[in-house]
Amino acid sequence: MDKDVLTGLVVAVVVPSVLLVQRVLRQRAQEIVSNDPMTPLGFERHCAAILKQQGWRAGLTAGSGDQGVDVLARKGHVSVVIQCKLYSKPVGNAAVQEAYAGKGFMGATHAAVVSNQPYTRSAVELAGRNRVLLLSADDLRRANALFR
Repeated sequence: MDKDVLTGLVVAVVVPSVLLVQRVLRQRAQEIVSNDPMTPLGFERHCAAILKQQGWRAGLTAGSGDQGVDVLARKGHVSVVIQCKLYSKPVGNAAVQEAYAGKGFMGATHAAVVSNQPYTRSAVELAGRNRVLLLSADDLRRANALFR
């Protein structure tokens, strides 16, 4: 068989197959995105709900004048301010600064940032020096052990 004919056959069969696979993958990715109703406000509610399941009194703050605090939770003499970040990239210093400022503003005993993404090295360092916990929403299931 001629080399050019063989190349033409491969192109005629492989290229449409690759394009079909790419289209199917794009459609599936779009379905996943459109079926995920989580919004930033929904993420805040989700975090508060997890804390309530652990026996905490938790609620969302008003939104303005709260110094960046999204969730305020209390249990006994312990109070926690939480900055919730539903991001598509790693969380940086600003979230840590907001949580730390919110702790002082609200007079809380603890501060945390909760995100669906990892944290930058700089955020980890700042959080460590200021005793701000960097968590995932699943970590909140251990709230009783984390916040003492």
